[in-house]
Amino acid sequence: MITSVDVSKNDLMRELGKMNRFIKILSRCKKAFIHEKDEKNLLNEICRIIVEVGSFPFVWIGFAQAGAKKTILPVATCGYEEGYLRAIAPTWGESADNPSPMDTAIRSGTVCTIPDIRATDTASTWQYEAILRGFGSVVAFPLISDGNTLGAISIYAGDAHAFDPEKVDLLRELANDITCGVLNLRSQLEGSHIKGMLKETEAKYSGVLENTGTGTILIETDGMISFANATFETYSGYSAEELIDRMKWSDVIHADDRPRLSRYHVWRRTEPGRAPDVYECKMITKTRTVKNMLMKVGMVKGTQISIASFMDITHAKLAEDRLKQRESQLRAIIENFDGMIYIRDMDHRIEFMNTPLIEFLGGDAIGKRCHSVIYGLTTPCPWCRSRSLLKGDPIKKVLKCPKNDRWYDSVISPIHGSDGSVSRIQAIIRDITEQKMAEEALLEREKGLRQENLRLKSTMKDRYKFGDIVGKSQAMQTVYELILKSAASDDHIIIYGESGTGKELVAKAIHDASSRSAQNFVPVNCGAINENIIESEFFGHKKGAFTGADRDHEGFLDKADGGTLFLDEIGEIGLNMQVKLLRAIDGGGFTPVGSNEVKKPDIRIVSATNRNLVEHVKNNRMREDFFYRIHVIPIYLKPLRERKEDLPLLIEHFLKRFCPTTKVPPVTGKFLEAITHYDWPGNVRELQNALRRFISLKELNFSSGITPAFSPLDQAPTGAPDEFTDLKTVMDTFEKQVLTDILQKCHWHRERAAAMLKIHRKTLFGKMKKYDLMV
Repeated sequence: MITSVDVSKNDLMRELGKMNRFIKILSRCKKAFIHEKDEKNLLNEICRIIVEVGSFPFVWIGFAQAGAKKTILPVATCGYEEGYLRAIAPTWGESADNPSPMDTAIRSGTVCTIPDIRATDTASTWQYEAILRGFGSVVAFPLISDGNTLGAISIYAGDAHAFDPEKVDLLRELANDITCGVLNLRSQLEGSHIKGMLKETEAKYSGVLENTGTGTILIETDGMISFANATFETYSGYSAEELIDRMKWSDVIHADDRPRLSRYHVWRRTEPGRAPDVYECKMITKTRTVKNMLMKVGMVKGTQISIASFMDITHAKLAEDRLKQRESQLRAIIENFDGMIYIRDMDHRIEFMNTPLIEFLGGDAIGKRCHSVIYGLTTPCPWCRSRSLLKGDPIKKVLKCPKNDRWYDSVISPIHGSDGSVSRIQAIIRDITEQKMAEEALLEREKGLRQENLRLKSTMKDRYKFGDIVGKSQAMQTVYELILKSAASDDHIIIYGESGTGKELVAKAIHDASSRSAQNFVPVNCGAINENIIESEFFGHKKGAFTGADRDHEGFLDKADGGTLFLDEIGEIGLNMQVKLLRAIDGGGFTPVGSNEVKKPDIRIVSATNRNLVEHVKNNRMREDFFYRIHVIPIYLKPLRERKEDLPLLIEHFLKRFCPTTKVPPVTGKFLEAITHYDWPGNVRELQNALRRFISLKELNFSSGITPAFSPLDQAPTGAPDEFTDLKTVMDTFEKQVLTDILQKCHWHRERAAAMLKIHRKTLFGKMKKYDLMV
């Protein structure tokens, strides 16, 4: 089984075979040029070689007849009978509409290739005869010398498309060789004279040229290479046989340099002294590799022959280019560096300075002392320690320039000479004044914050009030700490707690303690807003947006811009509004009703609820993304029944608040006992209302309708109405009674009693000692 790979491989091998035949043709022909001394024999031999080695059916070479430009005389042929030449109409004037390949090549002076003779639209005598003899394709090359066409060579192949560009190039080289060979044979006497001179020159200079250490060639007036030493063979990749009398010097020169060097070649022979003796150029080797060369050229005395020596500087040129590239990169870095750079000698005189330093000084200061022009000092800078630099140690220092009182970051480094000693000093200085000031301001602020933090922490331990929030219990201490932490950030907060626990007070305390305290605190009861107008209330509306909108209205988000928006009863907001609020919170902004303007407020959301929002999410009453957006920092407020130790403080706070100038009604132990045993479903708000009624009605009456077991006035001792008006005494009496009851229940087990009272054991010990309860 033959695969496509095998077919491709066979095709490749056939092509390689064809190319080898072409190369063999050229090689055999070059030998013929060397050995054949007769022109006709030479041309017949060439035709025979092409037919036999290349397997071409027919080849012929013709020259124009002297005095008759339109007649081509066959000089040499090979293959098929001689009468075939008459059949293909060799004259120029015949078949002008469809000239033969030979005609076309001579008329145009260019190569004529007909890939498929059978595929042509028109037919002429030569085509008919060619097809009759089984020819498939043909190529014709003009034989040109000094712009004059001497004749042409036509090569016929049996197959169509037998001449691809590579084969044409090889045969074109053969055509050039034929022209040169014929001209050389026609100028036999001149050729003999040139060879005699060459032998004389070679004899004179051969020993010298072979041992120069450079690639050396002798160049004739026509540019041909008449001698090449071994070094030049190595450089070019060509052998002496390929070079001498076969190639011109320009054949090994890069096309970019060829015109320039050709001018030098002419000037050297016509205008002595005009062409330079030494210059650089690029050589193209046999393998098409480019080499950089240093070329030295002179004339051989008494002749028109020049001698050229080539030195390979490719590696040196590459190193030079790399050096220039690195220098360019380094120069770009230095010139665009955000700072000033200079190099000084050991006498403190500046040798180099970059553009930023020149601009800073207002001009070039090369040769001046660096400490004088840069720093305004009369002596070397004290931070530029010469001893350390001489040891090779760099100096890094942040310094304040006495010349302009600005801060600079400096790196001073030694530069070593070829002998290893320090010969120069390099300095890099960068202005960091703004950075330094920012750091100092930050450190000062950090110091203030640290002190404030210490102050707050020192007062937090026994703190019983935070703004309008009252409570000394551990639960409230935790809330106070969360308020401080929340105020220090800008994240959204949600406050959980039953109705009446003081959620708005906590929200206001967070706002007042934050960096937004100078802006508005906007409280919103979400449950009290009608669904039909909620969008207008939050986002505002423009005049005429709907019936009754007789003026522009600013929404809650506009009012809270830069400040805090407190959303109480957040669980009451509908799903549609949640989407719009979420977009506004996430930076997408909002659009007032009746407007196309998109506003993007800077607000902080503090939410509050007494609902279980997780259940709302599960029941699809709240969007999950909205929940997680508002639920960043949660704060939980315990109900009053779970922190009854705060009752005395709350009672004292409200009584003083409600009776700032009048006498407080008598507060007895029975009064406190009744308050303590009540569960307070309405929390602090209910306590506040109960105390208001107590002041107004002089009796304790709870919101739940529970009838009090006493009247405070009736319980006051006769004749001593003021005995129990001292609130601190009453509080202490009440606290002692509570402690005694708890200790008795715990059989005076102190740790258990402290746990039941939800206070620290040390606190319990202190109170027992205060009330003389130590046993």
